[in-house]
Amino acid sequence: MGMERREAREDSAAADMPLASLRAQIAGLRLTVAALRLTSRAVKAGFRPGQERHPKGSGRISGRWRRVTGRKPLQVDIPGPKKKPIGSGSPRTPPKSRRLKLPKPGIGHNGGPPLEDPPTIPRQEPPTRRLRHIVVKAVVRFAARALSRGAAGPIAVLLTAIDVARWMQTYYSWIEAYFEAPKTLAELQRGAAQGKRHGYDIHHIVEEDAALKDGFPDSMVNGPSNLVRISRLKHWEISAWYQRTNPKFGQQSPRQYLRGKSWEERLRLGIDALRNAKVLK
Repeated sequence: MGMERREAREDSAAADMPLASLRAQIAGLRLTVAALRLTSRAVKAGFRPGQERHPKGSGRISGRWRRVTGRKPLQVDIPGPKKKPIGSGSPRTPPKSRRLKLPKPGIGHNGGPPLEDPPTIPRQEPPTRRLRHIVVKAVVRFAARALSRGAAGPIAVLLTAIDVARWMQTYYSWIEAYFEAPKTLAELQRGAAQGKRHGYDIHHIVEEDAALKDGFPDSMVNGPSNLVRISRLKHWEISAWYQRTNPKFGQQSPRQYLRGKSWEERLRLGIDALRNAKVLK
């Protein structure tokens, strides 16, 4: 009767126990059984935890097991596990992910409306390139506003969210290039001569398609003096500016305004676009 009562009490306690606790106990029991099985196999294989080892200073066999025969220990070299050379194999800790580098916010100001919350960055990579680019552009726009106001707190929140979304690391070079300090025209032209670079585009100061359609020779349009290497995101911003209506040009877009204009006028407008985008000094 005593045994039956005890079993009944245990069954009642188990019924009242949360499911997560029961799972934890079952997992602990499984781990104990696995350890017992491992110990049993080691004993059957002849492993003895107290087996003597060669003392330190015994040369190559220092620390290796000693096989005992009879009364006196017989010095037998039992090979232990091979040591891996330094630098081989997998590291103990995984390499750290590269952290996005942004300029430090300057001194803030109280003017203007308060800064909105940082954009939502999904932890899972968006399925299409267009959606990924929308997120990257939202990050850049928010970071630019936060930096202009010296808002260090929102920048820190944004960087933390970017670090959590590992897929964003692919676009670190795009974002860092966007916040690169302005360069001289000669530096931008040298960059174009060096070729493509991740996060950058080769940009035509005078727009390529429109200039070729208006009859300008390819040697001028694609010549080294008309090519600069700039941030890809800045390049997209400049291209968008060229096709938006602008009151400065009688509610025409800059692209419409430049139809039939001289090379000098196109070049002047292209230089202004680079300066406004804070690409050119």
